[in-house]
Amino acid sequence: MPDRHALLIGINRYPKIRGAELAGCHNDVELMRSLLERRFSFPPRNLEILLDEQATQAGIRAAFARLIARVSRDDIAYVHYSGHGSRLRDPSRSDRVIESLVPHDSGRSPLGPNRDILDRELDAWVRQLDDAGARVVLVFDCCHSGSVTRDVAMGMAAARARQIPPDYRDPGTSYEGARTGAEDTTRDIIFEARKRLSGWLSESREALLIAACRAEEKACEHAATVGDAIVRHGALTYFLAQALARARPDASWGSVFETIAPKITAAHPLQHPLLEGRPWTALFPDASSRSSAEDGQGRSEVARREHAEDWGLLARAVTRIDGDEVTIAGGAAHGLVVGSLWDVYAPFVMRPGAGDEPIALVQLTRVGACAATGVIRERPGGAAVEPGARMLERATPPRHPPLAIHIDLHEGSSRDALARELSSSPALRVIDPYADPADLRVRLVPARSVAVDGDPCPLLGTVRQSSWAVVGPDGRLAARLIPVGGDAPSVLLGA
Repeated sequence: MPDRHALLIGINRYPKIRGAELAGCHNDVELMRSLLERRFSFPPRNLEILLDEQATQAGIRAAFARLIARVSRDDIAYVHYSGHGSRLRDPSRSDRVIESLVPHDSGRSPLGPNRDILDRELDAWVRQLDDAGARVVLVFDCCHSGSVTRDVAMGMAAARARQIPPDYRDPGTSYEGARTGAEDTTRDIIFEARKRLSGWLSESREALLIAACRAEEKACEHAATVGDAIVRHGALTYFLAQALARARPDASWGSVFETIAPKITAAHPLQHPLLEGRPWTALFPDASSRSSAEDGQGRSEVARREHAEDWGLLARAVTRIDGDEVTIAGGAAHGLVVGSLWDVYAPFVMRPGAGDEPIALVQLTRVGACAATGVIRERPGGAAVEPGARMLERATPPRHPPLAIHIDLHEGSSRDALARELSSSPALRVIDPYADPADLRVRLVPARSVAVDGDPCPLLGTVRQSSWAVVGPDGRLAARLIPVGGDAPSVLLGA
């Protein structure tokens, strides 16, 4: 019978890195341990916990080896890491900078050698879990950027970031613990070329990953009030645990993520979490329900139906509430128009069924390129609307003209190909910026290991392959990066 396993890692103390102490990582582990045991029936014998001195480079490697040895086909393998992330020069190729997790015994100059866990080690472990047939979920409440300086704003100075600056020392003398035969292989080269957007795993992995923030951002610690006390957690862990505790039995990871993402960003405006993998994957289904409640890809019946009906294009999430004004994750690029009426449902309701009644009716009053605002017109049951609530369109007035796109590149085959692709969508039109104002600008960002003055979109930092960046009127990214040759209309329209 399929079993449930978890590896929970929390590191508050970093004695070999100055100023690196954290406060909420042990709390994260205890919160998730309690939730997995009590809410999702993980056997205590199958939960391995590493805190501080237990979470050394050797300790983490050994724990992953034990997890890989334990799992069998259809088992659930949940891995949660709360601590620092960083980047370093690749021990096998010093001209390359890679992502890393920072164990308790890792150091920075002058206190000690670098003993970080390399991204390709993590990818190799996940590959072994995949090969064993396990259903893998990874939650990383850390960040790994450090290469870009961002302004501190909106009270962020009080929020501790889970990030260690990159280690640019010569890895030949500074890195300790390199594994013989695990370095610059053909598989490693392919991994570097095919990383997911977060930078942690290869695109070929089956694992579902929730990362605390984008590559150029910082993962913050969150101060929660519990009675008269202030308790610190990672922002991702805190809101994820709340959502999991309230999730419906048939919920998918995608519905949970859509609930927590706006809450995290509302509390920490410069932090935007990421979900990678199949969003319709069921949370922690019972083994007995595998054949009846799920299809062969691990999707719950409700989630399978949602996916089949393109729920990602139909449902929108509430990101902010200010009195009766509601801000929505979606704009003209997603087909939203002023005057349209939207039913608001409680979090986790993706496709309303019997018993799922709307808690409010919202009419859109302003629609930007990728965000919209509206006002609450009705509140039938008097229930509060909160960030993460789901919205489905009830009625639509006549559509607005297509979204105006300016490609910030004068000529060339790449520009021409992108222009043809964008023009194929009736919701988009490529314009001459000197003739018409643009709703969005698309800029070509070449592959780079680090951003320097004068580079396009410097806040992106490392870019692993030449990509198109979509920038809104405020100068911020309006969509995820689009690899050159990727499906640009689908990204812009939220597919």
